[in-house]
Amino acid sequence: MQHSNAANDVGGRLLALVLIFQTATADEITGTETAKGACDDLTISIQLAKSFKAKVSSARRAAAKLQNRAFLWQIAAASEKDNYKRRAKQALQLLLQGRYKTQLATITANEQQLEKAAQILDARAASIYTAALLQPTGSSTKTSPTAANLGSHSTTAATCTITQKLTTSEPQCDETKINNQVATVGTLSAEADKQVKLLGDKYLQQLSLKTKAVSVGTASTNTNIETAHEGECANGPQGRRSTSHLLGVDIEPDATAAPTLAAKDIKQAQSGTKQCKPYLPSDKWYATNEQQTLSAICAGLTTTVQEQQTDEEETGETLAKDSEMIKLAAQMLIDQQALSKMASTERPAKIANIIKQSYGAGPNDFKNNYLNELDKATVKFKIGETEETQSVKSISSRLDADVILSYLIVRRQRNDQAAQKQLESEKEKATGTQPDTENKTEEKKDGDNTGKPVCSTFQNQTAREEENHSGAKHCGWKGENSDGSDKSGYKCRDSSILVNKQFTLSEVSAFVFFV
Repeated sequence: MQHSNAANDVGGRLLALVLIFQTATADEITGTETAKGACDDLTISIQLAKSFKAKVSSARRAAAKLQNRAFLWQIAAASEKDNYKRRAKQALQLLLQGRYKTQLATITANEQQLEKAAQILDARAASIYTAALLQPTGSSTKTSPTAANLGSHSTTAATCTITQKLTTSEPQCDETKINNQVATVGTLSAEADKQVKLLGDKYLQQLSLKTKAVSVGTASTNTNIETAHEGECANGPQGRRSTSHLLGVDIEPDATAAPTLAAKDIKQAQSGTKQCKPYLPSDKWYATNEQQTLSAICAGLTTTVQEQQTDEEETGETLAKDSEMIKLAAQMLIDQQALSKMASTERPAKIANIIKQSYGAGPNDFKNNYLNELDKATVKFKIGETEETQSVKSISSRLDADVILSYLIVRRQRNDQAAQKQLESEKEKATGTQPDTENKTEEKKDGDNTGKPVCSTFQNQTAREEENHSGAKHCGWKGENSDGSDKSGYKCRDSSILVNKQFTLSEVSAFVFFV
């Protein structure tokens, strides 16, 4: 039993030694391992502050790029002649606009935390430099004193004004170096699980001065101490060594804390886990202290601003996996009737497949067919009486880019209206109908003088089928399936448009899009 207790005791001591060793050798923030003095603390503070501010500025640049890319696709879509590809470009525009909004929301949620942390560390760097500037670096010096009667006291009283200066020197700090070596301080969130070397708070506190007054002899009048010697007032040239009358003072600073650094855990134990310690309500960003500094470093390291991808980083494959693009494609790239017939279980896969068909399934298809095309695309537009042709990218950087976009949108609407009118005209020619005086079209009365039925009088598909039952098909059900199955809500019409007129594929596509 005694042997067992002894073994347990030895084991406990070994465990304690291991824990002590682990604590003593905990990793420090990358790049700070060799830090030794005040200037190294200053460098750590400045580099971390810069990295925290860079997180926000980088995210803002990402947001600006997303906004610009969305605008490029909007211009490209407005000038696109092909209806389907126009909608594909509009989907890219909307995808990037959504990412832009997400990016702004992420910035808003995190920038205050990062800016506060950077502000605290900038203030610390300034405090360290000021403290180092005030630290005595040698013995103090005295300048020549002035002896005079103290008339306000008595005609025989004397004063001796002594000026004494502490010897200091400007610290030779370089915010790019740690221990005189160029260093880059780690800024990833994992660094918060490490330690950082900091100066103690005492180094940054106000200096205390000690004053020692010296009086020798009577020194009651300025005639007794009128000789200036070694920065003091005496009655002879030997000063304190042999004079019989002297007034003097010595001022020296108290011993100050050495500018040594101590490693501190960035995260601290709270509620059983190590985490960032919150700021105290009494903390002032300009009044730096050790605990506030640790809180700022921890907050800055662990706060991330996720940057959204641009279209330039996408492929057809990645777009097909994007949840927002899937939603957009369901609205813009797929016929809604076809979509409604898809089983809910197979819908995601089918939509993803359509996205890949639209933007390219190969690794370079999207780049070749969309991105490269956008880089080279030019647009013709007219502002006032001047007609110009410029690249899409150059238009996006113009101050009047919105005006140019409005021109393209209106032009596209007019072209669409003209195409619609042309299609209606083709339909009229095919069916023999004529527009009335109010420019409204009405279906040709097929039965007039022909013996054929008036198709428009049939109000349902059953009546149409009965009419066609006994002979040749006269009436078609607009939009009917190839097998003749019903589509509720459609109207009966003359079938000659289907049999007497051969439309090109593009005309049929346009018809489906506009009807």
